[in-house]
Amino acid sequence: MKQTIITVLLFLFAGSISAQTKFGIATFTTPAGWQANQQQHTMVLDKGQTKGQSCSITIFSTEQAAVNGEAIFLKYLAAKTGAAMRFDKNLKAVKRSEQNGNICYGTKGTAQNADKQATAYFYAVTNGKQTFFIQLISDGDACTNDFKNFWAGLLVDPAAQEEAATSNAKRKKAAPAAVPAAPAPMM
Repeated sequence: MKQTIITVLLFLFAGSISAQTKFGIATFTTPAGWQANQQQHTMVLDKGQTKGQSCSITIFSTEQAAVNGEAIFLKYLAAKTGAAMRFDKNLKAVKRSEQNGNICYGTKGTAQNADKQATAYFYAVTNGKQTFFIQLISDGDACTNDFKNFWAGLLVDPAAQEEAATSNAKRKKAAPAAVPAAPAPMM
């Protein structure tokens, strides 16, 4: 009887812990009630929804470059977003935040889904050497709140540091554990 109770409790406890997913330098937890679908260069998280609603998070694969300015951010934005999305291309529309050695750029726009318009957000998260991008399409507060919880648990691998060896050749030093991403600069 004791063994059965312990087994049931362990099963319930394990079911309540959300598994983390690593995709490039990003580590995240899929929000409860959402489905994750990894494609070749993206990870798409969709909320179970009714027809006509928009609520998705797309994480783009890690690029081996740092986004270190608003102009570079806007170039990636243009390359990665579709024609159904409209973003302000003004440098002043791009917001920046920094924390734990990570820098985040973000902007807000609109996305067209069938006959309905939704809010679109696009972010670049860089550790100074590598960058990944996140796109959110949201048509309501519930979706935005799920995204805020997703972002709160988002971890970023720090850039590997180089140190001089005894010879003049350089070697990479192991990076410390992943740290929380910089706050999303806009929501």
